[in-house]
Amino acid sequence: MSKNHPPSWISRLPGTARALIVYDHREEAHTLDSLMGERGLLLVFIGDIWVPGNEHAIRWVNQITRPLMGEGVLSALVTSNAAHTLKGFFASSPMPLTFPLLADSDLRLRYLCAVERRNAIVLIDVHGYLRVRWSIDGADLPGLRSILRSIQSLNLPAR
Repeated sequence: MSKNHPPSWISRLPGTARALIVYDHREEAHTLDSLMGERGLLLVFIGDIWVPGNEHAIRWVNQITRPLMGEGVLSALVTSNAAHTLKGFFASSPMPLTFPLLADSDLRLRYLCAVERRNAIVLIDVHGYLRVRWSIDGADLPGLRSILRSIQSLNLPAR
């Protein structure tokens, strides 16, 4: 298998997903391509950001963001909230957040990444392929080593 052709089980996001405009906590517009690192993008999907059970996921993303950047992968937290709600959360957060908070109140990004009804993490490579999907439930989050192994297994050069 060539490093430019993924295995057959890996799905390619439709072009509409990569061009979909999402807004961050500053109410600035982004596409998946504009959020993408040199090798990929890790999206962490949760529901309402104000739900206390999601605090663990928020802290987790904060902890893994820097190590993933070293691997050429950027990360973002995707919520079901509107952008103005995220602005309030970001401003009142007791910890400095090192990643963008993205608003997906119409759930279109969730749908395009096939994580409609659950909290999940997806790893998307620079070519728009959905490489890995983890379902997350409460405190059950993958370890950093597991994510780093998945990134290293991409075997993709930087774009």
